[in-house]
This record gives sequence, structure tokens and C-alpha cells, in this order.
Amino acid sequence: MRISRRDGSKSLIAKFDLVDEPLIAQYTWHLQVFKNTGYAETVVWAGKPLGGQKQVHHIYMSHLILGSNGRVNHRNGNGMDCRRENIHIATQSQILAKRRPAGGKSRFKGVSWDERQCKWVVRFRGKNMGRFNIEEDAARAF
Repeated sequence: MRISRRDGSKSLIAKFDLVDEPLIAQYTWHLQVFKNTGYAETVVWAGKPLGGQKQVHHIYMSHLILGSNGRVNHRNGNGMDCRRENIHIATQSQILAKRRPAGGKSRFKGVSWDERQCKWVVRFRGKNMGRFNIEEDAARAF
């Protein structure tokens, strides 16, 4: 299913299992871009609290499919891939373990590219642990 931003400036394809199509078809979906990936998001209006304004709930497609309002992890890192084989409820530590350094181009946690020196840098707890010519060597050092 192609999902666009509300302003129509960008669109991506959301993947999901056919068994979930009746559930997903009940909502209007929009693209929400966060960090390096997009997510399919819908808005659900609920009741009228004090003051007469409706409450708004933003729900991601992966959360709707799993019936969870907790943390949902996408195994392949693609927030638009909501197939059941790719999503699961995760703990905060599981999510942080998959996180890559901000701005880094490495495939490995703790390793980033230093453009000035043209070397792979290993950082642990904010400290520079060394520079390497080969990315895999830097990953082993981490």
C-alpha cells in the first residue's frame, strides 16, 4: 500500500500480511518520517474530555497489527515493513542494542567513519577507542 505524507511531498510503500488487510483498511494512513525511516501512522479520535475537545491518538500500523501500545521493533530496521515476521514487541534494551551511531555509515554498532582522517573510528561510552583502516577490525575492537 502506498502511503503519503499529509502534504503529499513524499510517499513510501507499506508492507503487511494479507490477513491484516481488513484491519488496516478501516483507517486512513499517512507517512510519518522519523530519523532514518518512515512509519505508517493513523489518527484515531476518541470521546470528548473536559472542555469539549476530542482526544487524538496517533497509532502506528505495526502497533495496530500487534495490538500493542508499547515498544514495537522492526527486525530489518524498515518502519514501513509491517509484516508479522518482521515486527515484534521489544524491550528498551533490545531496541538500543540495534541502534547505530548517529551520522555514522558503518554497519556495526560503535563504529563510525572519520572523513577527515579516512579511517573507521571506535567509540565506547563517548571515548575514542582507536582508528582502523578496515571496518571489520574496528567492529572487533568495539
